[in-house]
Amino acid sequence: EPGITRDPINLTITYNGERMVLVDTAGLRKKGRVISMGDQVDIATSAASMRKIKEVDVCLVLLDASRQDQLMHQQDLAIINAVIDAGKGLVLVVNKSDTLSEQQKHRILKTKDAMLADRLSEIGQVPLVCVSGQTGEGLANLMETALEVHRRFRFKASSNVLMRWLVDLKRVGVASRLSDPTLKFARQVDSAPPTFVISCSRAEKASGPFLAFLRNSLRDRFGLDGIPLNIHVREADKKDTGKKVAAGGRRKR
Repeated sequence: EPGITRDPINLTITYNGERMVLVDTAGLRKKGRVISMGDQVDIATSAASMRKIKEVDVCLVLLDASRQDQLMHQQDLAIINAVIDAGKGLVLVVNKSDTLSEQQKHRILKTKDAMLADRLSEIGQVPLVCVSGQTGEGLANLMETALEVHRRFRFKASSNVLMRWLVDLKRVGVASRLSDPTLKFARQVDSAPPTFVISCSRAEKASGPFLAFLRNSLRDRFGLDGIPLNIHVREADKKDTGKKVAAGGRRKR
């Protein structure tokens, strides 16, 4: 319904056989403006919107296509950072796409990559969908993109699958520098978001760039862009050292 959203509104729908809950939150005004104007309603609705980020799996952050000179303001970036920090899936949505040319849409994509460059190692390439509330353009694509990011968010892999990934890393020699930990075993311990434990020797040498390398490799191998990946590195024990995966995929001891 048209109007101003104050409280978050939940709507349960079924799309292509999948049941989901959509949450429409209040728009967030710039923090300084809210405080200076002393609008208690705005303060309360902003807080409620930020709380909802922690309760959902995937956040769709709406951007205004009419602001082509600066697609993302500091407030938009603050929301995006809050989504990433909360460990949620992320889709950027540019509204009013019916007012854009193909060249302008391409420029928006380049702007997105530049603005989020410092967070790419944490969440990968963030999907961006152009939509029009006026014409309905892009809405089906938005639903499919959101569902795909949700599937990635719930991704699960067996230890055998992860060990084949680890073996391939070691085979091509990209994870065997003397200054890095020696990879021994990998397993997934949680999903939503996917969380992995990597057992290795010299675990204390696991630097930030090394962890970013592992995250990027997992994204490339399993198609996990748009979601955070948690990786915990631990020192391998004797059980981890003795685990190997045969070419056929069965674990041997």
